[in-house]
Amino acid sequence: NSTIVKCIAYHLTSFSVLLQFAQYLVNSRILSILTYVGLSISLFCLLITLWTFTTVRRFHSIRGMIHANLAGSLIISTCIFLAGIDRTDNMVLCQIIAAILHFSFLASFAWMLVEGIITFKMATQWPETVFSCVIYNVLG
Repeated sequence: NSTIVKCIAYHLTSFSVLLQFAQYLVNSRILSILTYVGLSISLFCLLITLWTFTTVRRFHSIRGMIHANLAGSLIISTCIFLAGIDRTDNMVLCQIIAAILHFSFLASFAWMLVEGIITFKMATQWPETVFSCVIYNVLG
């Protein structure tokens, strides 16, 4: 039936939850352990990255701000994924977690787009203005 949504997650990463079409014959316990260990290491490294870009004076620039915001959006998505991926019993909570995950990944992609724009402007030696920073924050 096309009107019924069913939240079930046997996962390795958040993208596989979104794109999984068939059941695999892999032990889901092993995949869960790998997921939590990998995402915990990723979260730790993202926290170090965010701390570095916000505290080290050398990185207080437009690129540093973009990297810090990208790290922040990835931290949010990783925390939401770790905290909520097994919360599939309540349909409303499952949909809220899915919406937050989609939004935080969309924000991450937007910050990657802004990073690409900055890299292009640096390669073509296009001058930066104060207004550019406002546009980058709105876009990201």
